[in-house]
Amino acid sequence: MIRTSARSVCLVLCVSAGFAAPAWAETRNETTIQAAITKASLANQQRMLSQRMSKAACMIGRQIEGPSHYDQLLMSHRQYTASDEGLRYGDERLGIGKETERSVLNVFEKSDSPWKRFDYHAKTLISTKKIDPVALQSMNTDGLEVMDLMDSANKQISRVYGISKLDIPLALTITVGVAGRQLMLSQKMVKEACMLGLHNDPQPDEGALVMKTVELFDRSLDALIDGFPDAGVVQAPTSVIESKLRNVRHMWEEIRPLFAPSAQGEAPDRAAMARIARLSEPMMQTMTEAAILYNDIRSLPGY
Repeated sequence: MIRTSARSVCLVLCVSAGFAAPAWAETRNETTIQAAITKASLANQQRMLSQRMSKAACMIGRQIEGPSHYDQLLMSHRQYTASDEGLRYGDERLGIGKETERSVLNVFEKSDSPWKRFDYHAKTLISTKKIDPVALQSMNTDGLEVMDLMDSANKQISRVYGISKLDIPLALTITVGVAGRQLMLSQKMVKEACMLGLHNDPQPDEGALVMKTVELFDRSLDALIDGFPDAGVVQAPTSVIESKLRNVRHMWEEIRPLFAPSAQGEAPDRAAMARIARLSEPMMQTMTEAAILYNDIRSLPGY
């Protein structure tokens, strides 16, 4: 379960940006860089939350594990709203000030329309605990647009504030980014499989979309464990990180076969979807723990 405290925003979910904020930036006393990294991390966190909310909405709509997914939706919505406020207007608890860079604000403003539509359906669902397939399709479309724009915001913040110019090896930065992306993918693939069950005749391309996300998660996990130099991903740099990633792999081996119907353009049945949802939560938590271990970049061997 995602906690909504400001500290956990930074220490747990913000790693999805591929940059860690507190430990090393604080010791270097570079408060501007620290704030920029936190902002970039928050923007990337929003990407994951958009998919987590869409997933929860779909599961509620299909009446699969409804109460737990209602809690997920409620907490993720609160998290997203609080982070959006912090990104735009600052948050003293996180050490970030009001955003003043026009190029960054432009990206935030582009997200206003899709988020407004998404937010309307999310609030209605929170209030009524009901949602129809048309509203779910709208949430999915707008959630994907928000996801892409928050990825753009992360990149724009990194460019404007010069995060990419820090003395961190590019391969390590890429690797931590891939580790963080796994959190978003873990939500997106469950959502996509759930969406297949909204109608009786899902199309083959919809199943292919699910499997594309599944394959990306799978290949990325292999790359994080063993390295993939051609893509700039380094092998797990410590035995502790490797152990966490192998635990994720062990859990993933139980989950992946449940997506098999999607390869034929069919939706996993309700029992399979409930099992996927339950098993995905501890896998996401362990993946988060692995990503956090990349936080103090200076402590990693060879860096």
